[in-house]
This record gives sequence, C-alpha cells and structure tokens, in this order.
Amino acid sequence: MKVRNQAANSLYAQIADDFRLNIQTEKWREGERIPTEQELCDIYHVSRITIRKAIDELMKENLLVRIRSKGTFVKDTFQEEEHYTIIKGFTQELQEKGKHAKTVDVEVKVAHANKRVAKYLNIEIGSEVLILKRVRGDEDSVFAFFITYSEYNRGRGNGLR
Repeated sequence: MKVRNQAANSLYAQIADDFRLNIQTEKWREGERIPTEQELCDIYHVSRITIRKAIDELMKENLLVRIRSKGTFVKDTFQEEEHYTIIKGFTQELQEKGKHAKTVDVEVKVAHANKRVAKYLNIEIGSEVLILKRVRGDEDSVFAFFITYSEYNRGRGNGLR
C-alpha cells in the first residue's frame, strides 16, 4: 500500500483502511493471525505507534482481536457469544406490562456493510446500509440500546429487516 501524505487522513487511518480492505477481500481470513507489528512497520514504513493505533481502530470495530503472547487475529464473525431472541416487539412487550415505551435518543446514518453485516443481510460487502441506533425505555427509566441494520436503496423503499 502506498501511504498518502494528506493532513485530512492521518497515517494510522489510512493504514486502518488498508487493514479493513485486507479483511473484506479475505487477504486476511477469519481466525488468521495478521503480520506482527514489526512486520507491519516494515511493510508500511511507519512507526510501531502508528501500526498500534491502526490495529486499535479495528479492535474497536470488532474486526481484530489481540491474544497475549500469540498475536493479533482477524476476529471470527461467529466467534462472539451473541444470542438474539426476538419474541415480541419492544413496544408490544412494554404495553403488555402496562408501560409506555419511549425512545430517548436516535441516530440514523448511511454506511457501508462490512463482512459481518453483509452476511446477515445477504448483500455484497461494501453495499450501502442504513444504521439505526436507538436508546429506549419506559416512563420511569432508560434500559435498552438497539442497533438495526437495513439494506439502503437510495430513492427506493427501505424496509427494515
């Protein structure tokens, strides 16, 4: 990768973008150890601090995981201990308890699907997706945070999945 020297894009952000591309194109496969920090320093001709910041970015995005004395690995999409059970809608469930659901905060943005989201939505990696983040609760307290992904089709209906 040729590192661009642009003030708008820091070196670590450019390198993090390249790391993401390596994961999305499966140059670095799930569960596989990526090159060591020193090897990455040699490849990108940057300091170890810059490489660490790029790796930290991808760790925050749950794309990479560090294992002490073993290295940094591409996170396995289905390795996480996440369990999803949807029985009823949030509002319906609260109504059955005599409560009124409320949304405290909402964030909506358009982004590009990473490998994991693309798999779940059965779309191409990099396709536009709508991300809806909501903080919800009832009249007494706030206790739920929801993230909903939906395929985004500009100019066409965008039914949530």
